[in-house]
Amino acid sequence: MLRAIFTTVVGCAALISLCEAADTTVKPLVSFDASRAAGYTLLVRKESSILARVESEASRNDEQVWWLVFNNPSECASSPCSLQDIYRKETRADLIPVDHEQRIRSKAGDMCLTAGSQAGSLMPRFGMSSSGLVDVAKAEVQLLVADAGEHMESWVRRASSDVMQGCASCNQVKVAVHTPRG
Repeated sequence: MLRAIFTTVVGCAALISLCEAADTTVKPLVSFDASRAAGYTLLVRKESSILARVESEASRNDEQVWWLVFNNPSECASSPCSLQDIYRKETRADLIPVDHEQRIRSKAGDMCLTAGSQAGSLMPRFGMSSSGLVDVAKAEVQLLVADAGEHMESWVRRASSDVMQGCASCNQVKVAVHTPRG
């Protein structure tokens, strides 16, 4: 496991060297019930944007990545925030797709989310307003990685209602949670 983390960190050295921020975290990418590791994620918080890289068992062509941002994680029912917290207005959550074509063009698969960006947000489909990324330093950022065929809106609806019943459909999506520091 340490070797895999070291390999991920070394592989992400180019991404880190581009970032002036010291707030860098490496987190495992796990099945939603945390029963199986599926890779690692690196997240770098800059002044007005977040850079990320996902190293998973699937190729970039076979997966889709989503930013799940909780702008007020202190308002979540638990820590880390859960899917049910998407529906709590106080959390100012947003679910934003990563630009798949941009990620494919990036040799390393790097992704970037800038403050205020909310293009493609699914929140209006849940009857909620889209906040985008408000405060880079304070937001809890979860990277959701799904098979290319998975429909994220349907999955969120299924998973958030199934959690209390054991969440049989949850493991179709993998998650990495990056909580804010401090």
